[in-house]
Amino acid sequence: MFKKLLWRSGALGLLCTLVALSTPMLAQSTSFTITAGVDNDVQGSILPSDIVRVGAGGSQTFLVFPNSGYRVADLRVDGTSQGPLTSFTFTNVSANHTIFASFSAVTYTVNATSGPNGTLSPNSLLEFQYGDNQTFSITPDPGYEIADVVVDGSSQGPVSSYTFATIDRDHTIAVSFAALSPGTGAGGGPASPGKSVTPPSVRAAAPSATSPFNWSGLLGLIAGITAVVAMITALILRIHERRAGPRSWAPAFTVEDLEISPKELPLGNMATVAVTVNNRGDHAGTFKVTLKIDGITKGMKDVTLARGTSDRVEFSIPVAAPGSFSVNVGDLSGTLTVVEA
Repeated sequence: MFKKLLWRSGALGLLCTLVALSTPMLAQSTSFTITAGVDNDVQGSILPSDIVRVGAGGSQTFLVFPNSGYRVADLRVDGTSQGPLTSFTFTNVSANHTIFASFSAVTYTVNATSGPNGTLSPNSLLEFQYGDNQTFSITPDPGYEIADVVVDGSSQGPVSSYTFATIDRDHTIAVSFAALSPGTGAGGGPASPGKSVTPPSVRAAAPSATSPFNWSGLLGLIAGITAVVAMITALILRIHERRAGPRSWAPAFTVEDLEISPKELPLGNMATVAVTVNNRGDHAGTFKVTLKIDGITKGMKDVTLARGTSDRVEFSIPVAAPGSFSVNVGDLSGTLTVVEA
C-alpha cells in the first residue's frame, strides 16, 4: 500500500513538473510579430504598418499604396524580393517576419517633332518624372513663319513657345512652318521695319514729282481718322463690357459637396472621399483635383468637363494609424476619425 502511494505521488509530481516547464513555452508561442514599413513614406505607404502582432497559426494581409507619381518598385518579405506586389498575405504564422516596400518615380514621355524650315527646341523623345515642367521654343528660319503648333492632337495656333506644366501623362508636340506671305518680314510683320510697302497698282498710279497734290498728307489724314475710329470703338466696347458684367470665355471650375464615408472607421479599413466638380465656364477644359490629408498630398486626379457639365470624383484613403485627420479637397475641408479595430 505504501509503495502504491509513493508511486502515485511520484507520478503526480512528475506531471506537475512537466506542466510547469511547458507553460512558459506555450505562452511564448501563442503570438508572433510582423514588422512592416516603407523605404520612403513620401512616396507611399503600407497598411497596416509598424509592428503587428499575429496569433500562432493566424494570417495577416498587407496592402501597399504608392502616392501620386510613384509606383511600387519592390516588396521585400524577410529580406527576400517578391517583385512589385501591391499586397501580400502571411498564412499559418509560426515565426516573426518583416515586410518592407520600396517605390520609384513614374516617368512620362514628350515626343517633340517639327517640320522643315524652322526649329523646335528641345526636339526629340524626352523623358520626365511626374510633376516636371518643360518649355519648348519655336523659331522659324528666315523667310518662314510658324504655321501651327499641335499639342496632343489639338491646335494651339502659331505660338512661339509652349509649356507643359506638372507633367502627369505622355504628351506630343508637333510644329509646322510656312513661307512668308508677300509683304511680310521674318517675324510676320512689314518687310522693312519703319517703311511702308506700296502695292504695284498704287505705284503705277502715283503722280509725278511735279504734281501739286499732296498724296502723303491724304494718306496721313486717312490713318489718323482710322486710329480715332479704333479708339472710339474700343471705348464703346469697354463701356458695354462693364455694364454687361464680366463673362468667362474659358473653363471655370468649382469644387462642391465634399463627402467622407464613413467619417469614423476602424483601423485597417478604407474611407472614401468624394467631391462634385462643375465647369461653369464657356469652354471645355481639364481640372486637377487634389486630395490632402493633414496637409500632405495623398492623391490627384484630372477631370475633363465640357461647359456646363459636372462629374463626381472619388478617392480611397488608406490610414495607417488611429487618430483624427484633416481632409481637404480644394477649398473644402472635413474630418476623418480612425479608431483602434
